[in-house]
Amino acid sequence: MASCSKFPKQPKIPETTEDMISSMPTEVTDKIMKRLPLKMAAKMSVLSRRWRRNWLSHRYLVFDKAFCEEHHKNGKVDLHKINNIISNILFLHNGPMQVFHLYIPQESDNNISHNLSPWLFFLSIVGVKKICIPNWSNLLTIPSHIYACKELVKLRMEYYVVGIPPCEFKGFAHLRNLELVDVEFKHGTLKSLIASCPQLKVLVLENSSTGMNNVVIDAPRLEALTIRCAFKSLALENVPCVKSVIVCLHQTGEDSSNIETVDAIKVLASSTELQCLQFEGQMCKLDSIKSGVKHKFDYNEDYKLGHLLKVRITGITGSSAEFKLIEYVLATSVVLEKLFFNCACLDPSSELKVSRELLQLPRASPKAKLVCLEQ
Repeated sequence: MASCSKFPKQPKIPETTEDMISSMPTEVTDKIMKRLPLKMAAKMSVLSRRWRRNWLSHRYLVFDKAFCEEHHKNGKVDLHKINNIISNILFLHNGPMQVFHLYIPQESDNNISHNLSPWLFFLSIVGVKKICIPNWSNLLTIPSHIYACKELVKLRMEYYVVGIPPCEFKGFAHLRNLELVDVEFKHGTLKSLIASCPQLKVLVLENSSTGMNNVVIDAPRLEALTIRCAFKSLALENVPCVKSVIVCLHQTGEDSSNIETVDAIKVLASSTELQCLQFEGQMCKLDSIKSGVKHKFDYNEDYKLGHLLKVRITGITGSSAEFKLIEYVLATSVVLEKLFFNCACLDPSSELKVSRELLQLPRASPKAKLVCLEQ
């Protein structure tokens, strides 16, 4: 009797010498490594020769706080080891670089600050696109090699002294995002730095003091402006494309006089895009008002905020300057939808009085609503 098989014959699987990991497209491996912590991305280099090449040309080098906390010796951050790791990775790197993030820890000594200059020089050679260097150690002077990074599109610096650019510096032709936190500027540096960025779209200035007495913003492509620091005057010379403005004035002392800051609001009317306006802090407490000098707002057609949709004003104390400012905004914002506000350091009775007076102000926009924010 003929025998029969109980199971059907399986088709033969063709043999292949190429594994799935090694055959991944470069775009895929690049996205995978971008999302991994740096230490894990380095370990991926053992998967294959191709992954080792990917690691040596890894475009996203993030030496952040978590990276520093992974390297301890005797309960402290091993700065010597960190310096060696960063130098080895950088100087073995092959190809262009997209992101360089360097967190300088509080325990840092002079080694990192000394190495920062050659690191920035190397980054300028490989055409780095984005640099973020938060400094939690002593105040450092940013090396002049930062000006050699001509391909930058984003730059964030925290707790540095920024000196005057070298004479050969021709500007950051591609820089679109500039964030400066706790930065001190040499005389005239801030204005020239902003002017050297013709493509600048986002500008953030926070907690800076030295070199910030008279802030001049001349950025024809600027879309978002945030200023939270101590300054005496703010001049917006050329911001026709700005969409969002946030201004918070920190107290500068008894001799401060910010009347130019209020005048700057009129310049915003030249923007055809302005949609969000936010004021915080001590901006409206003008010494010139206290001394009896009243500022007159002109409500003519030249100063219509024709695209402003939202306004946020916080820390209101009930001064006449604040009411003049809000009155001006309401009278010139023809499509305004909401004005958010809250009071500061007022008892319930005074706060209620201020709120009632604000609600009675005339509004150019029939849709405008005043919304009191909770403390």
